[in-house]
Amino acid sequence: MGGTQSTPENDEKIFESQVPLNFSQDLVNHLAENLPSTATSPARQEHLDSQVRKRIDEEAARLRDQDASVKEAIRQALDASIQHDAPSSDDGPSSPELQKSLDQVIERVQRLDTQRQSFSSDETTVKGQAVVECYKKHSKTPLDCWREVAEFHASVAELEKKYVKSLV
Repeated sequence: MGGTQSTPENDEKIFESQVPLNFSQDLVNHLAENLPSTATSPARQEHLDSQVRKRIDEEAARLRDQDASVKEAIRQALDASIQHDAPSSDDGPSSPELQKSLDQVIERVQRLDTQRQSFSSDETTVKGQAVVECYKKHSKTPLDCWREVAEFHASVAELEKKYVKSLV
């Protein structure tokens, strides 16, 4: 009762030709020319490359500005530390005291510079090179490099955290 209606009928029929099909070369060429191209046009690629370069330049400028502000903060902190450590006499600090204070400042600056150089991470350099290589490998699809870019940003952020933490 209705069992035949609920089963799907297989209307699919397969015909096998005894004669091979041949297409004219004009038809094959016409179909090949009209295929949608997955390649990025040179103008679009140039535009994408310029956007990537612009973002990299902006990030580098931001990091330089941040570095300059951190150096200024260090200088101010050192100046405040020197003023705080200086004895308050009517004649001012003596020459040996000034030399000692100057030596301390020089030692702090050298230590901080050494720390800054130690924070120029090889890992960050490697991740930056991975981004460049990915962009070269996927020149037609630069958005495929999102993972490398994210890893590079995370590496830079971690490096910045370590550097700021070392200052405190």
